Amino acid sequence: MTPGKTATVSGSVDSEAQRFAMDFVQGNDIVFHLNLRFKEKIIVCNNLSCGSWCSEERHCLCAFEKDKAFKVCVCVLLSELLLCTDGTLSCSSKRYSYFDSDI
Repeated sequence: MTPGKTATVSGSVDSEAQRFAMDFVQGNDIVFHLNLRFKEKIIVCNNLSCGSWCSEERHCLCAFEKDKAFKVCVCVLLSELLLCTDGTLSCSSKRYSYFDSDI
């Protein structure tokens, strides 16, 4: 994925789920890690580069509900990622590694 591209994921979260995570992987690195933590009511964004996690970004988890369908779009910009849920901006994250090839 490169700036200007968007990845879209649709699904639903089971009522018993504690967390939901998505990782964009390139080689041994996780260029973007998204973790929804329902009990804590937060969205955690991070990346793993050369075997080390960077510091987490935490955002309010308000757009996701258990047992409800959702559509997540991750939009890649030059300096950040935008996370949109069901057409509404949920958060932006600078916590990603720039990648210029397939993930």
